[in-house]
Amino acid sequence: MIKKIIAVWINLVMLFGFIVIVDVVTDITPQVKAASTLYVGGVGSGNYTSIQWAIDNATSGDTVFVYNGTYYENVVVNKTINLAGENKDTTIIDGKESGDVVTITVDWVNVSLFTITNGSSGIYISSSSNCDISDNIVNSNNNDGISLYLLSDHNDIRFNTIEHNENGIMLSESNHNLISDNYIIDNDGDGIYLFFNSNSNNIIFNIIENHNNSGVKILESDNNYVTQNFDINNNDYGVYLWDAHKNDISMNANIHNNTYGVYLESSNNNTILLWNNVHNNNYGIYLVSSNDNNITENTATSNDQSGIYLQNCCRNNITGNNASDNTDGIYLMSSNNNTITDNTVISNTHDGILVHTSDDNNITSNRASNNGAGINLIYSSRNNIKNNTASGDNHGLILHDSSCTNITYNSMIENGITIEGSGLKYWNTHDIDTSNTVNGKPVYYWKNQTGGLVPSDAGQVILANCSNIKVENLQITNVSSGIELGFSSNNDIRYNNLSDNFLCGIYLELSHKNNITSNNIFPNNHYGICLRFASENNIANNTSLNNYYGVYLNGFGPLYGIDNLIINNNLSFNEYGICLDEARQNNITDNYLYSNNQHGIYLIGSILNNISENIISSNNLYGIYLWVSLLNNIFHNNLIDNVNQAYDDENDNHWDKGYPYGGNYWSDYSGVDNFKGPNQDIHGSDGMGDTLYIIDADSQDNYPLMQPYKPLEDYIILKQGWNLISLPFIQVEQDLTRVLGSIDSWYDTLQWYNPTNLPKPWKHHKVSKPFGNDLFELNESMGFWVHITQPGDTIFLFNGTQPSVNQSITLFPGWNMVGYPSLSNRNRTTALNNIIFGQDVDAIWTFNATTQTWKEIGPTDDFELGRGYWVHSKVTKVWDVPL
Repeated sequence: MIKKIIAVWINLVMLFGFIVIVDVVTDITPQVKAASTLYVGGVGSGNYTSIQWAIDNATSGDTVFVYNGTYYENVVVNKTINLAGENKDTTIIDGKESGDVVTITVDWVNVSLFTITNGSSGIYISSSSNCDISDNIVNSNNNDGISLYLLSDHNDIRFNTIEHNENGIMLSESNHNLISDNYIIDNDGDGIYLFFNSNSNNIIFNIIENHNNSGVKILESDNNYVTQNFDINNNDYGVYLWDAHKNDISMNANIHNNTYGVYLESSNNNTILLWNNVHNNNYGIYLVSSNDNNITENTATSNDQSGIYLQNCCRNNITGNNASDNTDGIYLMSSNNNTITDNTVISNTHDGILVHTSDDNNITSNRASNNGAGINLIYSSRNNIKNNTASGDNHGLILHDSSCTNITYNSMIENGITIEGSGLKYWNTHDIDTSNTVNGKPVYYWKNQTGGLVPSDAGQVILANCSNIKVENLQITNVSSGIELGFSSNNDIRYNNLSDNFLCGIYLELSHKNNITSNNIFPNNHYGICLRFASENNIANNTSLNNYYGVYLNGFGPLYGIDNLIINNNLSFNEYGICLDEARQNNITDNYLYSNNQHGIYLIGSILNNISENIISSNNLYGIYLWVSLLNNIFHNNLIDNVNQAYDDENDNHWDKGYPYGGNYWSDYSGVDNFKGPNQDIHGSDGMGDTLYIIDADSQDNYPLMQPYKPLEDYIILKQGWNLISLPFIQVEQDLTRVLGSIDSWYDTLQWYNPTNLPKPWKHHKVSKPFGNDLFELNESMGFWVHITQPGDTIFLFNGTQPSVNQSITLFPGWNMVGYPSLSNRNRTTALNNIIFGQDVDAIWTFNATTQTWKEIGPTDDFELGRGYWVHSKVTKVWDVPL
């Protein structure tokens, strides 16, 4: 009796309740009043034992109430009735894996409070309208959970749990239906599938998750509303439209964790509008070959790829969206004549707005911040970029192989404009005026100009097809690239301070014969100085510190990236000091490369370069690293205390200049110098080790230097005949034959004047004299005569150690024959240091062996390393020779 009362109450609620239906769905009120209630199951007398038996005995308007239990049958509802279960969890209709579980073939049928399972389709509605399917569990059916076919219109599908079917809800040629407040989960195919002329349906307030295909799929169906759904997640496609037009997708609270949040293909005039929250998908909103759609005021954030992506799309309006925290915020691929305006793109890993192979788009009044690039154009033409703001992006605007871009009134903060392109038109066809600013200062973009001085208030400088321009004394900081040159030659870039720029301090592309001198470039995130396909440039006297690359030179083939001179630069504390990438025939000389985090000098696929006279010290991985690089000449470098001195994966590079010029100084070389000559088999030292310095199994330095190489300081040129010389290095080993080992057999006589050994001050050493010699040792305090027998030039390589403190030489009254043990040349006054000319000494002379003439040292003449001097002293005094 109690169960019957409950059943009657449910029946009354169903009959006299009302339904509020939004938008396109017509208000539905049951038109047939139940005349009576038929009971199935339970214990009452006269109750039916099967649902179908009760339906067969019902008349239109009746209610069939089904008590708890499992009913193994396939039910056909062919009468306008209310079919109600006692409890949806325990009132089960099982279709026995054969046919549809519940089939509805008439209008105005209500089905509620059942678990409907184990059939082909759970509920199949065929050509029936105004039915109400509510508060059921529909699961584990082989095809669709609920199917509406062939003009099944104005039906309500509400408050159902639909799971583990092939598709959750399927509509075909069915219109004006309401699908609301359902929990649709874990179906194999699609959650809700509208197919072929299923129009003007309203999908609202649902939770749709965990489908292999789509949460909501709309194919060849128009004017549908997908709105205010609570959650569409963990599907392949959240919402999928194909050949579907004039649909409205709006105000969906959470479309997330799908491969595609919202996907449109070949679908036009749709509105993706207002407060869709599309987040944490692979792609947020994705359009392919779809035109004239409005994508307005959505949140498309934290997607793995793009927030909004268009491919082969035209005339779409993308306005007022927040596309942030994605890989790319808004991405156009092969899409033309679109409008992108008033969007916010923040903290995207790559680009805020990326336009690839897309022309004639308007990109206006967008706000970009903290992206890889605010706006990036690749292979795109005739786009209009206006009134955008870009702050904190690595690049404000990139133009890569793009032409004819109109760029006006953009405000860039801590970034700027970057142009890249292998053709002239990619550099000199843009319209970029000074209404564009970087950090409040104008952008100077000059194209096709000869001569001129860039104004001192420049926030950024770009020279396109320019020559003889002077860019000097600028202070440029917090820009993408401070100074950019493309297809420009014979320009002077000097005395500029370029710091805290993201890409480059100075960037040259296909630009030749420019002078880049005396600039301070540090720190910049990537390149201090970057040369791409640039030749015959002079990179000199720059300080480039704390960059990823101090200097980066990228070549291509035999014509580009050649004959550049990189000389006398300080390239320290970078990741790499100098990197040559596929570059050839360049000269890298006299640079200081200290404490770079990886390599001092790094060559990749580079050939025929000369690397000489560099100091390469304390780099944290390799001093010099050669990878797939051939026929490079590497000599007279000082490799000191690098974690690994060198690496060479080939066997065709030359790590020395041959004999007697020698190779490189290696601070970890442990060999000795007892022999000399090309084969190091003649007794006597020559400043080169007697054994090879092994780099790897097939690379070695044949003549490793025993002491650090210093240009013009570790050797002098001797002429045939008498030479007055000295030793600038400290002579730990003072044996005459060892000190002069590098010229052994090329001299025959030495003489030195000792003022303390009067009346016989001259000391002699004759190589051919077997007895009677009285000069056996030489040191750094002495000047001495050496007589060279070999015609032409003879290289005298110094042995010893560079002085680290001032050296002392005692001067005695009268003539003294002295050396000059120092590190640098100095004029007479500075060199004499504590000696006062005129008071302590009154005459200083030297001898020029080249001209065979004497020269008196005047006040402006220099004391030179390696020369010997006659000094006439008036008193006994110790000369403190300055370093």
